[in-house]
Amino acid sequence: MKKAIKFIVIFSVFTQSLYLTLYLFSNNITNLLLDNIFIFLYFFLMGYIVFKILAKFCLEKRLKLKETMVIMLVSFALTITYGNLFEINIYTDNVIKIVATGEKNNAAESNEVWITEILADNTPIELDSIILPDEWYLNDGNLVTYPASDIANELDINIPAAKQIEIEFIKHPWSGKVQIYLEDELYEEIDLYSVQSDNIICLIDGNKIDSSILVVLSYLFCFILLVNVFIFFFKIRSILKLKYEDAKHEK
Repeated sequence: MKKAIKFIVIFSVFTQSLYLTLYLFSNNITNLLLDNIFIFLYFFLMGYIVFKILAKFCLEKRLKLKETMVIMLVSFALTITYGNLFEINIYTDNVIKIVATGEKNNAAESNEVWITEILADNTPIELDSIILPDEWYLNDGNLVTYPASDIANELDINIPAAKQIEIEFIKHPWSGKVQIYLEDELYEEIDLYSVQSDNIICLIDGNKIDSSILVVLSYLFCFILLVNVFIFFFKIRSILKLKYEDAKHEK
């Protein structure tokens, strides 16, 4: 019996540690492999220590059937209701195509396109590291193209895996129209003409791996984590209640 309980404890701590580590990684809170290994070990050790501290009490007094049912039902309800907020999402590299269409607003003086900044999860992409075709130039740290009338100038940019990509364009009286493609699918078209000079940011959701297995694992790990949390609080409540009763009897 003790071996079975020990296995359940280790399995529970392992799954919740893996889930929390993957969740942090999928939301780009941690990126480096060593960071993720350290965080997993931290969660695992802390979780195991907590269960170890409560182990003796858990063996002496188990949860009542009613308490177990309440924990299971509440955890299941919370997982179904809010589990989508805690899904594990894995992102892949992105191929962004910027197309200066050569078209312009009737009020625009020209049809040029300026890119001032590209961010991948708030990390700047060095514009001078991008391989530019002949029609695109690096001008004072910005990417710029001056397309001929109704002739599109294209720029392909490889961006590492990211949850969100930001591309900042300049709007002014000489700006034309631009199209942004993600993996050869039109994502957004913007008319950059503006009477006053201004900036506009195009927000792009990064490529995400669509996997039903990841979704199922996310919900399962989330459920196990919630069960463990509720068990922990039920045990703490029971311990405090016993200590209160013992102190009351001593008086």
